[in-house]
Amino acid sequence: MPVEWSDIGPPEWRARRLILTLTPGFRHTIRLIHRPVKFWRSVGVDGRSRIISTESAQKVAGEVPRALCRYAVNVIDRADQQVKVLEGPERLFMELRRCHELTGVELGGADAFDISIEVGAATIYRISYDAEERTPFMPREKEAIRMGMIDLRTVFAVSSVTTPM
Repeated sequence: MPVEWSDIGPPEWRARRLILTLTPGFRHTIRLIHRPVKFWRSVGVDGRSRIISTESAQKVAGEVPRALCRYAVNVIDRADQQVKVLEGPERLFMELRRCHELTGVELGGADAFDISIEVGAATIYRISYDAEERTPFMPREKEAIRMGMIDLRTVFAVSSVTTPM
């Protein structure tokens, strides 16, 4: 089936470079917008990465390549005030969970705070924050969220590709 030329290329959210890439040795300051979504990523025999169901992830547990548990959340990147997607491994989000447990604050809530993430050697994540310095969403941030938030349940939905794992 023919497509329009304008339909060719990456989805808009990738084209706008709205994936926050955590660079080792650099401190990234973010403000979470909501709770993260969980998904499983695996590489098929064709070498392509895809999102798979929890049931499929359980089936390939212990195999190589294995399914990796990943999480994603919309954030405001304080470096440029853009709404971006932070995708990362379970160990990064375990650090964010600890932050939530220690403070009792809903990290994506309206009255939460900024969080700084630094990636160290061997992909060790260091999280720092000041729970007393709340950063409620400002009107311009609310508008940016309304206009730029990515539907993560759609983006990280199970792949419909049937290529064997």
